[in-house]
Amino acid sequence: MPSRPYLNGAIPIADEWAKLVRRRPRTPHLIQDIQPDAPGEFTIIGGRTGVGKTNLQMQMGLSMATGTPFLGKRCEPVEVAMLAWEGPEENVMERYMKAREQFPSELRSNFHLQFLPQESRGAMLETVLEKLKKTPGCKVAILDSVKYIVEGDYLKSRDVVEFFETLKPTLRKFGMSANIALPIKKPMNQGWLIDVEDVYEVKGCTEWVDTATTVMLMEKRPRKHQEHVEIGIPKHRIAVNATQKMKLFFDKKRCMFVPEVGQCTQCGGSTDDDRDVVVEAAGKGVQIRTVV
Repeated sequence: MPSRPYLNGAIPIADEWAKLVRRRPRTPHLIQDIQPDAPGEFTIIGGRTGVGKTNLQMQMGLSMATGTPFLGKRCEPVEVAMLAWEGPEENVMERYMKAREQFPSELRSNFHLQFLPQESRGAMLETVLEKLKKTPGCKVAILDSVKYIVEGDYLKSRDVVEFFETLKPTLRKFGMSANIALPIKKPMNQGWLIDVEDVYEVKGCTEWVDTATTVMLMEKRPRKHQEHVEIGIPKHRIAVNATQKMKLFFDKKRCMFVPEVGQCTQCGGSTDDDRDVVVEAAGKGVQIRTVV
């Protein structure tokens, strides 16, 4: 039998190392290929203000709480705690009242939701962590948005690192992973649409992306109606068969994102050819780099 010096702390032969890695259990998923079941880890939902991050997070939270598939991705039924502090509280409540009707009522008790008044950023983070501590049993903390709980500038490396030094150990202690909304600033040319498959071109994303398990990036689609949204998943450490990009339509009546095909009555159900739409959008001063 060959000797195994790495058992005494030496660096293993590459083949032996590969065998060890293959034997390790994979990180379990709460949302297949997206949300990890790993305390201290987190998913980022990045996008400009108004693109629909809160609605997407609420849909993800209700999907996990009820074990309902999220855009075709399998979900594990777990308790979820969502904290929001952007926009009027009544607006968040109305969104929830619409969205909840799409999920089994007997399992909605797994979904915890509270709107918090804004405080100073340091005090806000303390409030958030105290709320999570007092809600034991939850597997996922949904935070909307991180802009108001990072003390300092949420786009500066030093402030982000200090934030993670507080957040990640606390999440591990509580046995939670997180789902975090990250407002992103427009590129230098204000007319450009964001490429949802390349987060590194967007100011402020780098430090967040490097630490995240999964990154989802949202942008409006270059179509006539703002309900069309594109979501990319440019980073994933847990995915086996990841979907790189999804074309979605936001159904306002149900407050839900659904696959785009055939949903928009104003577009006549067609989503295959964007050429005419690109011309119209460009005429309004919006420059289109990529059209899928």
